[in-house]
Amino acid sequence: MRCFFAAEPDKCAREQLARVLTAAKEGLGENADAFRWVPAKNIHITLHFLGNVELPVVGQLTELLQHGLSEAQFSVRTSTLGRFPSGGPPKVLWLGLDQGAEELGRVYRELAESIEKVGLRIEDRPFTAHVTLARARDRDRSLARRIKWPAVIQPQPIEWRATQIALMQSDLSGPAPEYRRIAAIPLRA
Repeated sequence: MRCFFAAEPDKCAREQLARVLTAAKEGLGENADAFRWVPAKNIHITLHFLGNVELPVVGQLTELLQHGLSEAQFSVRTSTLGRFPSGGPPKVLWLGLDQGAEELGRVYRELAESIEKVGLRIEDRPFTAHVTLARARDRDRSLARRIKWPAVIQPQPIEWRATQIALMQSDLSGPAPEYRRIAAIPLRA
């Protein structure tokens, strides 16, 4: 099964993030079709993408993390819009964080230790805490040059309390990805 670790916004923050998604799409106008937009129900902050993981390994991982993480609960607050890469055609449009990024970085490192203990590999790219809003459908350079991101909108900060980290399963068999929480790993109260 395809798995990943994520920090999920609460219901109120998810509703606010859905409004940011709508405003961003509207702000891009006809260029919005160049992107696959994340459905509001799927919005999260990815900590580790694990890829395809055998069920026994998922069991080992959840058992290893059953007592929770050492990081205390913390506030997450979104800030500005951004894109990856910062130059050239955008591949990912995202919402950055001005609060909670350091804590998420510590959670990322602690999870990495557990992931490696069960024999899985960690991705080779550095961790940057962000909320993905959309991914490019293609790499049409002329279209990308016309897109004025992040000048599309200036969203208000959205805040929520991170109390747990979720181990998620990703099902790509339908028209849109479906995410299901396998386990909730509590943060220290």
